[in-house]
Amino acid sequence: MELALSIAAIAHVATKVALEIRKLCDLWKDAPRDVYHLCDELETAEAFFQVLQTSFPELDCPPTSKEFANHHHNAAVMEGLGRLLLRSRSTLRHLQKILDELVGGKESDTPDGSVVRFAKRRKLLWLRHLDGVSRLRRVLRHTNKDIGLFLTLLNV
Repeated sequence: MELALSIAAIAHVATKVALEIRKLCDLWKDAPRDVYHLCDELETAEAFFQVLQTSFPELDCPPTSKEFANHHHNAAVMEGLGRLLLRSRSTLRHLQKILDELVGGKESDTPDGSVVRFAKRRKLLWLRHLDGVSRLRRVLRHTNKDIGLFLTLLNV
C-alpha cells in the first residue's frame, strides 16, 4: 500500500511539473532550446509515472505461499524501488521550484531604480538555474531508468 501511495504522489507531482513547463513554454515563446528539451523530458516522466500508477497496483500485494521463497529478494528490490521513487519525487519538486520562479513573476525594480521587464529577468533566472536544471534532468533520467530496471527484476 505504501508503494502505491508513493507512486500516486509522484504521478501527481509529475503532472503538476509538466503543466508548469507547458505554461512556461506558452509564456516564453523565444525560450532557449533547453527549455523545450526539459518540457519533453518532463512530459515523458509524467507519462511514465501515470502508466506506473495505473498499470502496477499489484506491486504492493503480499507474496503468496508459492512466492514466499522469493519474498526476501523482492523485499530488498521493493526497498530499493522505494528509494528511487523518493529520489524522483525530490528531483521533480526541485524542478517545480525552479519552474515556479520562471513562470510566476512581475516587473521589478532594480537597485538603480530602473524597471526590468520580467521577460528579461526570466532569461537571467534561466541562465542562473541552467546548470542545476541540467543536473536535475540527468538525475531524473537515470533514476527513472533504474526504476524500470527494478520493475524488470520484479517481473512486472
